Amino acid sequence: MKLEVQNLRFSRTGGTFSLKDISFSVEKGTVFGIGGENGSGKSSLLKVLFRHLEYESGSIRIDGTDITNLRQREIARMIAYVPQETPLPMNMKVRDILEIASYSVEGNDRAVDRAEAICGISEFSNRDFSSLSGGEKRIVMFAAAVAQDSDIILMDEPTTFLDVEKRMRVLSIIHHLKETGKTLIGVFHEIEILNEHCDSMILLKDGLPLTYGNPREKINEEILSKAFNVEFTKYETPFGIRYEPIPPFKRRFQS
Repeated sequence: MKLEVQNLRFSRTGGTFSLKDISFSVEKGTVFGIGGENGSGKSSLLKVLFRHLEYESGSIRIDGTDITNLRQREIARMIAYVPQETPLPMNMKVRDILEIASYSVEGNDRAVDRAEAICGISEFSNRDFSSLSGGEKRIVMFAAAVAQDSDIILMDEPTTFLDVEKRMRVLSIIHHLKETGKTLIGVFHEIEILNEHCDSMILLKDGLPLTYGNPREKINEEILSKAFNVEFTKYETPFGIRYEPIPPFKRRFQS
């Protein structure tokens, strides 16, 4: 499914923060990244797309249909959401959580088996969710979104605070889902992920779009410095171009 956002505006109650004039489109079978510093509006934008927060003006369309014309249940069938914070359901097995997520999917058991296999969690399918590590809980919540079998998956910082193995597993899951035609939209802190794993992206600054497009064309030292308020340097590695912030003490040594 294709998602299109046009001139979106959103304000928190009391006017303490707002998103302004956000426009972008995400093609079916691609990964779209949302980047920016803390407080720039990344998670708010993701919640607006899911209609967890209501926007003031503009439009959000899924395959040409404005989501305001869809019931929440219809949206839930089209869009799965992987939250940043993992809930703590008590007395629930991992498989119970996946079965709840896939309740409306035809062939429910097959959807759960597939999600467990894709996310590599079959080995603790019958464990209590509360007994899992933080990283394992994050993978289970990702598996729940896979089991839901929605065409669009929203992800709020899916790799943050994960160890190396689980971080690589999440990225592998994202690429696998992309190859099956899913549309993935994620908030990412890591510039490396925006640059190397996203087909397109938007950088936000104080609720405004700073740049939007192909990250290989749009990301550079200047735009990153504007987005994060620190100087960046670029260097090449065998795996591609990397951008790193320059710590203040190193800038002193360079001057």
